[in-house]
Formats: sequence, structure tokens, C-alpha cells
Amino acid sequence: MKTLLFSLLLALPAFAQDAKPEEKPAPETPATDLPALPAPDETPDPTKGQPGGRLKPAPSVLPDDVPPPAKRPTEQIRTRTALKPPTTSADLDLRIRYREARNRSAADPTVQAAWEDSREAKTDFDKREAMKRYYNTLYKKMLALDKGIAPLVTERQRVALHRLDQTRVEPTIDPQQEDRN
Repeated sequence: MKTLLFSLLLALPAFAQDAKPEEKPAPETPATDLPALPAPDETPDPTKGQPGGRLKPAPSVLPDDVPPPAKRPTEQIRTRTALKPPTTSADLDLRIRYREARNRSAADPTVQAAWEDSREAKTDFDKREAMKRYYNTLYKKMLALDKGIAPLVTERQRVALHRLDQTRVEPTIDPQQEDRN
């Protein structure tokens, strides 16, 4: 019985190879009105007929009596940041000294401990207070390293602490102070 099954299993691939699948005729493609392909030397406009594609002809195609479109005056885009690109080598030097002081201060164990405390805070109020302590510790350490960057440090500290204030909603009251009332 086992030899019969074994011989059938060996013979199956041979039968499978002999049987050819039925070939289906290729479907006829209906004639459609497709645009002609551009000549190889022409570069097609990939945006033609697409949303957001070119609606007007290129300026080189405009008639001679049509003046070219007027250019808009270049306006400086206002951003929400108070930081400006350095304009002088002194400004650039100040920013480099600030960055070096910040990197060295961030490696200080007391600053790192303040950062870890801010990560472990559970409530919004505790988180904001811990972040205030972190920023005060960081900027105090930076000033201890380099007194020459004091104007930049005080401005950045003011901005960092202002971000932690609740200005659009009623400020959160310390939960311990709330219980006493």
C-alpha cells in the first residue's frame, strides 16, 4: 500500500508537466482616442491638464504686444520667532558662545537632575513648576560659565519662562493652596 502511494506521488509531477494550461486569446484592445505621444526632441509638460497645472502659456509663447507679468515686491516673511539671523561677526560670536555655554551647562549634574524632575511630574501645575526650576538652574549655570552672554541669556530665559505661563486660560492654582481655602 505504501509503495503504491509512493509511486503515485512520484508520478504526479510527470502528469502535471504533460498537461498544458489552456491558452486564452489576448483580449482585443478597444480603439480609444488617446493623444499622440510627443516627439522625442520635445519635452512634454507633465502638468498639462492636471489640477494646479499651468493655465497660461509660458512667457516665451506670449504675443509681442503683451507685457510680461509684473513681479511682486519681495517682502520679508514675518515669523513668530524673536530670533534674527546674525548680521555681524559679533552677533555670530555671541550665538556660538551661547550655544557652547548651553551645551556645557546641560551636562552639569544639577541641571540634569532638574530636567529629570520635570519629566517625572504628574500634574500640569507640577510640570510647569519643575520646568521653571529647570530653566532657572540652566540659565544660572550658563551665566556662571560666561558673563559676556548675559543679554542673550536673560532674553531667552524670559521667553522660556513666559511660555510656561497660562495666558489663554485661567491659571492653575497650586493644589495645596486650593485645599487651604
